[in-house]
Amino acid sequence: MALIGLLQIFSSNSQKKISGYKSWFLLPTLFALISYVGSYYFTNNTKHITFLFPTLSDITLMYLMWYYRKRIDISKFIKIILIYSSVICIYGIVEGFTFYNPILSFLREHKLYSASEQRVDYVRFGFYRAQSLTIWCSIYGVVCAFGFFSLVYAYFNNLLKFNKLLTLLMIFLVWGVFISGTRTVIAMTLIGSLAFTPYIRGRNKFILPALVLFYVIASFTDGYLNHILEAMLGNEDVEGSTQEMRDAQLEAALTIYNGQLWGDGIGSMVNALEDSPDLLGGESIVFSTLIERGTIGMICLIGYAVTSLLLLIKRNIYFLLFWVVAFYFAKYNSLIPGLREFYVLMYFMPVFYFEYTKKDGKCLKKKKN
Repeated sequence: MALIGLLQIFSSNSQKKISGYKSWFLLPTLFALISYVGSYYFTNNTKHITFLFPTLSDITLMYLMWYYRKRIDISKFIKIILIYSSVICIYGIVEGFTFYNPILSFLREHKLYSASEQRVDYVRFGFYRAQSLTIWCSIYGVVCAFGFFSLVYAYFNNLLKFNKLLTLLMIFLVWGVFISGTRTVIAMTLIGSLAFTPYIRGRNKFILPALVLFYVIASFTDGYLNHILEAMLGNEDVEGSTQEMRDAQLEAALTIYNGQLWGDGIGSMVNALEDSPDLLGGESIVFSTLIERGTIGMICLIGYAVTSLLLLIKRNIYFLLFWVVAFYFAKYNSLIPGLREFYVLMYFMPVFYFEYTKKDGKCLKKKKN
């Protein structure tokens, strides 16, 4: 789906592809490639090729988006996000109400999907934790959050027309974040939404509807929002990792890491979980990176975050800082399997280059409301 989307995004823009290799993106990406491949080949643990291939495909996708960055049609990109977010979000909401995921159940029955089925009683904050078509509920929350960010950005930049269906989808996306039941993802969504403060400022017509919507949600959820806030502050006991558990997980990860350059190898987290029960539910990308990819992996992880933030500051595109910070906040604090450190770039790059060309007076013609 991602590759089909890329072909559609690039299809209508006639600008020549960009040449040259000196970029904020290339150095950390090259480092990531070395890190993953090196941790696969230069370690003694059992080789998990199934863990390496998805990573290489993700790196290839990110490289293509960077290489053809000035040929990306932002309008088509937004439309693809609109369709993708709608499918993932609405399917997840239906799952949340029915406690049943027919597509994943079908794939399990035919041995095309190996993950175990979620328990019917897997409830947090009073709602079943939906995963939609993703492999885990926290991923579903992240997809809904970045879909929401992208659509709100598109609206404020006249890339989408404001109508009732768009409003409803935005509400569904926010609801999808909540029913993922992941406190860190909910906090991530709040952080990322701060990016729109400059757009909302001076648009008083948005303030009253937002306050009314918040009041309605708070009234019909029987203390749901208060329940989440108390859990985030640690004043209420809910299922999930406590600070004590996270400290034990970090200690166990550091013990296995033991200063290794390449780590124990890609996929070795599976073995580490068996050998060290303290790592169960390891709630941070730091733990898995230390164990699987060692020092090189940590340099790569920090490199993506730092270079992205420095680029945005250098180009004065400050609102995107909130998206980057929000994503790395979530990855640092929660278990979001499958979304690697460069996942945020899929949303970051098209928006960044659209903003960059706007500043140079070269942006694509905006759609009128």
